[in-house]
Amino acid sequence: MEGILRQPDLAEIEHLFATSFNMDGQVVYFPVRHHSPACALHLQRTIDSFRPELILIEGPSDSAQLLPYIADEESVPPFCIYYSYDDKEGKVSEEKEKYRAYYPFLSYSPELVAIREGARRNIPTRFIDLPYALRLINKIEEEPQTQFYYNENKEYEVNTYTAMIARKAGCRSFAEFWESRFELDAGKMKTHDFVRNVFHLGYFMRLATPGNETSLKEDRQRETYMAAEIRKAIPNHQKILVVAGAFHIAGLMDELQSDRKQSLKSGNPEHVAAYLMPYTFKEADSKSGYAAGMPFPAFYQEVWEKMEKQKKDPFASTVLEYIIKTARYARKTQIISLPDEINALNMARSLAILRGKQSAGVYELLDGVRSCFVKGDLNATSTFEVDFLYRLLSGMGAGKIAANDCIPPVVREFRSLCSLHRLKTSTIERQEVTLDIIKNPAHYRKSRFLHQMEFLETGFATLQSGPDYVNQKNKNLVREQWICRYGTGVETRLIDLSVYGATLSQVCNSLIEKNFKDSMTAEELGKLLISVQVMGIEGFYSRYEDTVRLVVESEGNFISLCKLINSLLYLTNMQQLMDGTIQPVIAGLARTAFNGAVVLIPSLKSTTEEEEQEICEQMRNLYSFTMDTKDWFDTAAFLSAVEKILNDSFSNSRLFGLCLAIHYKEGQTGQAVFCRQIAAYLESSITHPEQAASFICGLFLIARDVLFTDPHILEAIDRVIANADQETFLTILPNLRYAFTGFLPAEVNRLGQQVAEYHQIAETRLTGSITVSQQEITEAMRLDKLAAEALKTWRIIEWTSTK
Repeated sequence: MEGILRQPDLAEIEHLFATSFNMDGQVVYFPVRHHSPACALHLQRTIDSFRPELILIEGPSDSAQLLPYIADEESVPPFCIYYSYDDKEGKVSEEKEKYRAYYPFLSYSPELVAIREGARRNIPTRFIDLPYALRLINKIEEEPQTQFYYNENKEYEVNTYTAMIARKAGCRSFAEFWESRFELDAGKMKTHDFVRNVFHLGYFMRLATPGNETSLKEDRQRETYMAAEIRKAIPNHQKILVVAGAFHIAGLMDELQSDRKQSLKSGNPEHVAAYLMPYTFKEADSKSGYAAGMPFPAFYQEVWEKMEKQKKDPFASTVLEYIIKTARYARKTQIISLPDEINALNMARSLAILRGKQSAGVYELLDGVRSCFVKGDLNATSTFEVDFLYRLLSGMGAGKIAANDCIPPVVREFRSLCSLHRLKTSTIERQEVTLDIIKNPAHYRKSRFLHQMEFLETGFATLQSGPDYVNQKNKNLVREQWICRYGTGVETRLIDLSVYGATLSQVCNSLIEKNFKDSMTAEELGKLLISVQVMGIEGFYSRYEDTVRLVVESEGNFISLCKLINSLLYLTNMQQLMDGTIQPVIAGLARTAFNGAVVLIPSLKSTTEEEEQEICEQMRNLYSFTMDTKDWFDTAAFLSAVEKILNDSFSNSRLFGLCLAIHYKEGQTGQAVFCRQIAAYLESSITHPEQAASFICGLFLIARDVLFTDPHILEAIDRVIANADQETFLTILPNLRYAFTGFLPAEVNRLGQQVAEYHQIAETRLTGSITVSQQEITEAMRLDKLAAEALKTWRIIEWTSTK
């Protein structure tokens, strides 16, 4: 460090450091890099030797209520303070967004060590930094982000000074430089020397930052606030320890000597929230985007635990452990021998010596594994051994929080239900869950919980396969396949939703109520009611019966009402199967929707070609409802509406055919009359084959068996097709094909026989295959080859010979 730090004003800087870290002074400044085990270790030693009366920490000053729970040993890192500010008054931006941020803690975060050391020694601790809401409201120039880290210091990786010293030290990144110069030999260094090096690093980083940068202006704003907090504490305490980022120390000292007054715009405290919640190692990794973090937090967690136990050479033993873990994993797919492990360890040690490091660190570990375990191409962008090691180094675990009153009830319920259903929240690893919801009541209860989490868009649960009740797909399946994965975002989402209720059911109820405020259609209502069932929302119908009924009564779309009826009937089956009882309100809703749809039937006569098929299918469904649930629906009113369609000669052809079939099926028309009506309609439409084809589609939706009753109908259809020219035939062909898609294979064969008899053609001509001789095949291949060669000669196509 001596060579790197050689500057003309070094004496002045040394004096500034001596003043900042004077153990005989009233205020001692301890510079840190966030989440550094070395800084945490020497902070412990500083607290032990200085014995402060008060510890002031760089952190949001409006989070004092969380300090006891942070200090509680039952709170296991990683965890974080989650802040949110609801900009309802538009003080941050015109969009009035909800802003949120995280303040993470790892076991070796200096801030956490300061809080817990203070608790153990009965030393008061305080946060002194600018509150999150005030940082947003008084943001300089840049547009505030909707989500970021509270202490997101990017200076280490983007600073010109840190880039220069890393390059001069022969390191690939500043993170590697920091480990080699500050972490590897931390236990053997004197605290005064270590703090001096960190102070100089922060000072020169600050010196290399242009004064007009927005980030520096914001840093100065925070430093002015923190200096004012320190100034308030000085009259009442003789020994104060200030724990802050190394970048801020010189600024704090300068602000404390000045008499500058700070004028900040204020916010409404009622719109601010702060909670303590679990965090994950992966999210604390700087490689995941957290600029203030260090890479490979799980690796440094192992190192820190060894430091606390005062084990000799914690880095070397941790490197060895990770080599063994990686080898054990790699042996699942390839041969990794004991000599390979020994070579990887020796390679890491040799690289450390070659690079002038006190011990092998995480970077030597990676290089050793890559060179000795990877059996393929070393230049490959990704190898499974190294990928696994990266996951190990980053960490898959999550922390937990001691029970406290600051946790929203809905989050406590989530944790309780996860414990009840044996779903892990201590890891971010993927969990596969298979539920047999019909046979197993416990699985049914777990399914309801997972459906609630999916509805709330927490990201915790995703249905991979199984019955999709809402969209009525895969209804024949019984088992549900879920993927569950815990992450900080799960509880973040629940905290954001906690304003809607104290339980998951209450929150779901509130969000459903918000949907009612929009212009909900009857079809959407049907899906929503099924969602309510699969989520097991209690008290829904008693609370929203009038609102639900109003949606049905105000619906004026025929298709939407029919789909609602279908959903309601499906819902009754679900309730009978799952709960053993049917909600009484369902029958009334279905009856109201049916009556509304029946009233709209006469207006369907002039439906367009784009809607006619959908309307006819829903009419068929409506007819089936009257047969399956006669005690719910007014069949007479439905048939009366059908009669009105038949009495109007200008009705849509497809709908007319459907209604004619319904009339026949209900015994309103005899078979002979029915067949004559069909033949007459087809004969009258012989000059309009598109109408005839559409009529046939509607007819066959319900009464396709009429073809086998009267051969004259098939003859009439044949005459319509024969009368159409080529262009017209191609136009009506899709409708004709669709009309016959409902026939069973045996029925198709029977029709084929009738067609063959009518045209006096042998049945084999229609159903059999054409026999071709070997001589004809050979000649065809010869001609094909000649044609291909000609095309190649004319450069029309590139020909490739195939055998």
